Amino acid sequence: MNLKSLSLSMALGCATLSASALTAAAAVSDRGGVTVNPNSIDLILNPDDSASVDVTVCIPGQVVPTAQVDVYILADTTGSMGSVLDSVKTNVNTLTGALIGRPSADIRVGIGNYKDFPIPASSPFAFQHQQSITDNVASVAAAVNAWDASGGADTPEGQFFALHKIATDPVIGFRPTAKRIVVWFGDAPAHDPICTALTGLAFPITQASVTTDLLNAGPGGTTVIAISTPTGVAGGLNADPVPLSDDYNSACGAPGGSPNQATSIAAATGGFHSAIASPNDIVQAILDSIGTVIQEVDITLQPKGDTAPFVASITPPLAHLIVPNDPLESACATFTVNFRGLPCSTALQTLFEGEINVLANGAPTGAEIRVTVTQPQCGPLSIELASLTATWYGSYAQIDWATASETDNAGFMVSRGFTPVGPWEPIHEGFIMANGSPTQGASYSVVDPLARAMAKPWYLLQDVSFTGEVTSHPPVKLMAFDAQLEILLWLLAGAR
Repeated sequence: MNLKSLSLSMALGCATLSASALTAAAAVSDRGGVTVNPNSIDLILNPDDSASVDVTVCIPGQVVPTAQVDVYILADTTGSMGSVLDSVKTNVNTLTGALIGRPSADIRVGIGNYKDFPIPASSPFAFQHQQSITDNVASVAAAVNAWDASGGADTPEGQFFALHKIATDPVIGFRPTAKRIVVWFGDAPAHDPICTALTGLAFPITQASVTTDLLNAGPGGTTVIAISTPTGVAGGLNADPVPLSDDYNSACGAPGGSPNQATSIAAATGGFHSAIASPNDIVQAILDSIGTVIQEVDITLQPKGDTAPFVASITPPLAHLIVPNDPLESACATFTVNFRGLPCSTALQTLFEGEINVLANGAPTGAEIRVTVTQPQCGPLSIELASLTATWYGSYAQIDWATASETDNAGFMVSRGFTPVGPWEPIHEGFIMANGSPTQGASYSVVDPLARAMAKPWYLLQDVSFTGEVTSHPPVKLMAFDAQLEILLWLLAGAR
């Protein structure tokens, strides 16, 4: 068997290495509050060899690694909503200060409001976009203060049209890499469907189409937070629209839709629905809801660099964490990174370097794992190794190996370690002179009198070329202590 076909199974008895044995460094990297352990992985992976390494990522409390958050506040401004709108206006400085002034996240805000079709019989508009995404506190406040409680006619409103426009119209101004959140509050359900005769669009707007629009908008989709206010019909945004609808009948036919619209849309987009008991609770409900959503973090690992192709899979592909409010607590997730050795490159490259980046909600956190992969079989061969063993003989270990051929080989070195990645300590002085040739191999043996059977050490064989190049071979573990062999050797020694 030549060296290129010699797998790690010869040295380790199986093809998959344990994570604990392969993580040479267990130190924790801490950048921007996000920690990853281990922060380095060093592997020996010849073609088709495999290894699995567990990686743990932790996010401490009150550290929100989402780099950018864009929040669009969508208000029902029909006639029944006056007390809720007044409450937001009164507390608009609290609202903008807590969002745009938040130190742990780059939050910007947009403002819009909705009423209903048909226009102008019911309302002057179905959706009014007032302020694109901005960090200008005065502009946000001015848009909120322009809200006017009027219009609406029958109970259900035109919020599905508003949600469609927010998800699809670039004038909203969402940043390309920002997490998108829509905070939608009102006191009545939505008309479903809103037909083309009312909107002028080429297709009807339904709960299903709006949900799809939101899921396809922005990195990871757009999250909806829905808040029902107590100023309208029982059930608020979740009420059954069918018995309450009549304004659309002449244009769209019999009404449709179903109860729990807000809950369904919010859940489908990663948000949630809640209800407030008093109009005075609306601003705090908005802030609490946004705080909850932006502290929900999706963690993923992204292999990069020359070692990325060696990553066969990462399990799970995504971990969902709720970041604690207490800065002394952490939320953690553990991933298993599965590596597999690639075929040798045509350049005979043996060392590959790269990293695995930790992402939160698709954005880099700054935390990374340094990865190196060595493929010793893929370099220019100085020897073809036929066998390699380490055997316990009662009071010492003997390491035996044989070669099939040797080219440009000056000799060998053998070292001892207690994991398959070292650290390594030579068991002899200098190096063992080579006896093989390009057409004929040789057999070698070296004794380690300091070996301890119960410690089960590993042995690393390295060959040294005449130019000083050192090639490492997969380490071999000392064979388990054999009591019967020990007795037999003792009897043979006594017979002599």
